Amino acid sequence: MKMFVHAESIVDGQVKDNEVTLFLRFGSDLTDNYYEYEVPLKITPWYTSITDEYGIWPESNMVEIDFQKVVNVKSNRNTAMANGNKEIRTNRIYMEMDGKNYIKVLGNPTISEVRSMMIGIRNPIHDGEVPEDKSVIVWVNELRMTDLNSNGGYAATGRVETILADLGRVSVAGSYSSSGYGSLE
Repeated sequence: MKMFVHAESIVDGQVKDNEVTLFLRFGSDLTDNYYEYEVPLKITPWYTSITDEYGIWPESNMVEIDFQKVVNVKSNRNTAMANGNKEIRTNRIYMEMDGKNYIKVLGNPTISEVRSMMIGIRNPIHDGEVPEDKSVIVWVNELRMTDLNSNGGYAATGRVETILADLGRVSVAGSYSSSGYGSLE
């Protein structure tokens, strides 16, 4: 998924590069089960020529989300929890870096169950200090899906049942589905 982003300070020079961030949050809901991708923004000077394409829409501001990386962050979190890390929980935001950007996960979201999407601007806290008020104009353009993966996944379900004469009955069941497997809605 890709999107162009433009940011400029309302008061020239008030906001510097990377002082504000844009985030894209998506999931089955936007409070308890979501993924979030956050990008520090490069500020375009107000006098930049409209003919300068990469001056208006800097490449460093482009939101470019690789869904496999997003799913891997959730998987890494779940592995850390399974390995006994008590600091990591599904009800706390778990974060990993993607270059200069952040991928976050909260709850138990699933890409196939995305129902909501939110775009927002954040004035993050740096070094524990309360951030100063900032005035910034942000434009977003062309949220689009690209490089779609058409490789299917697979799923299996198994069940074994054994009757042990007069002693009783033993049943074992399991199922597995790989990435890329899903139903159509």
